[in-house]
Amino acid sequence: MATPNYPTFRKELKPLAKMMKMKATGWEDARVILVDVPVDKKAVRQILPRYMKLTEDAKATLFIADYPKNLFTVPYKEAALLFHVKTPMGTGIHCAWMAVDDDTAMIYGRESLGFPKKLADFTFEENDTRIKAGLKRRGQDLFTMDAAIREPETNPQPVFALKTFNVRHSHKYVLLHSIWMFRPGEKIAAYNRADIDLKIGETENDPIYRLVSGNPTNGRVVTLDILSGTYLLPVGLATFRWYVMSHTMRYK
Repeated sequence: MATPNYPTFRKELKPLAKMMKMKATGWEDARVILVDVPVDKKAVRQILPRYMKLTEDAKATLFIADYPKNLFTVPYKEAALLFHVKTPMGTGIHCAWMAVDDDTAMIYGRESLGFPKKLADFTFEENDTRIKAGLKRRGQDLFTMDAAIREPETNPQPVFALKTFNVRHSHKYVLLHSIWMFRPGEKIAAYNRADIDLKIGETENDPIYRLVSGNPTNGRVVTLDILSGTYLLPVGLATFRWYVMSHTMRYK
């Protein structure tokens, strides 16, 4: 009988140490379709943590991304709903919902930075002038984006290099949940305006359609590297009421 190959601290540390020695680029050549959407203020207010409010333009950003190369797992795809918010620590974004097609990416994102990731099935097809992308969960269409790529933007705004306020380590038996602030870095390689046809499905477990209240604007298609952030700080608390009101979006 072969001797069991038990894990040791040294063996388990080796791949982590190798990853930490690599350059600070977490995701290389990410290809992202983004669009801004107006949101229903009353509906969004119900699922935002305390002391977090929508900015005056009351909008969110929806995106679908293709990550061909990253530090910690195989190539994967991702989609998210990001509310533009103002807080006592400044303005930024709050991720209320996110989906990926890789379990390692889901685990890292939820446990390290509080991204409420779920598993989904994606499509992402691209040629020189167009990208068609979408995702499904449990056989239901969540949303699709059909992007006609237009002219380059000469003065692009940040894509992900914004203050981000996420809730970490939430659990149903905990009355208060920590809010953490961080800001990723990024290096934009290409940024094009795009005409995007957005279709959102009506689903019970991912009710994004209840939050969006108008037509999309500011479509863009971006290629970029996402870099390590400069800080990760606890800045507030979310209550048990927040957990109850956001439970469907984050967990079902």
